Amino acid sequence: MKKILVSQRVDMISSYGERRDALDQRWFSLLDSLGLIGFPVPNNPPVLSKIIKTVDFDGVLLTGGETPAIYGGKALDRDETDRALITYAIGKGLPIFGVCRGMQSILLYFGGSLKEAPGHIRTMHRVFGLYSSVVNSFHSLIPHTLPMDITAIFKTEDGTVEGIRHRLMPITGIMWHPEREPVLSERDLQLIRKSFLLE
Repeated sequence: MKKILVSQRVDMISSYGERRDALDQRWFSLLDSLGLIGFPVPNNPPVLSKIIKTVDFDGVLLTGGETPAIYGGKALDRDETDRALITYAIGKGLPIFGVCRGMQSILLYFGGSLKEAPGHIRTMHRVFGLYSSVVNSFHSLIPHTLPMDITAIFKTEDGTVEGIRHRLMPITGIMWHPEREPVLSERDLQLIRKSFLLE
């Protein structure tokens, strides 16, 4: 099975005085259904550096989570970890797939920008592009400017970019959460499968 590095969100548990890395368990079932095994990454760049020097991986999954620090988020270490994962994958020629916050991290890494997105939190809307589908939406920020090497592969009816792909490298991102669907979308699974070069 291919080994995939998986980023995690940061959760503050005030009742315990703890700051935790967290990952939706549904990601493991989704990846397993594609013949992939996920390895959660701590939001600790020095430790990540040791991990990637010890084990060879086959790709990177950047999952959803908190707002990037540059837009008011409070998890700078998550930002640094996402950047380190992208740099590692590019250096090794590995595929990257970003979901929601993960797609935002890709955009920011290559010089894009984000803006507020009224009406995109806890709703559903249709996207058009590689295929047409009704998808969930949990994000408060949307792409504002796309870097030169990034192209849109999904948009909403009002033109909001909901999916991206790098023109030269195996890097893809979407703004919805396929793992949160009660029944996994075969089209989403196929997109992830292709993004990780499984077909």
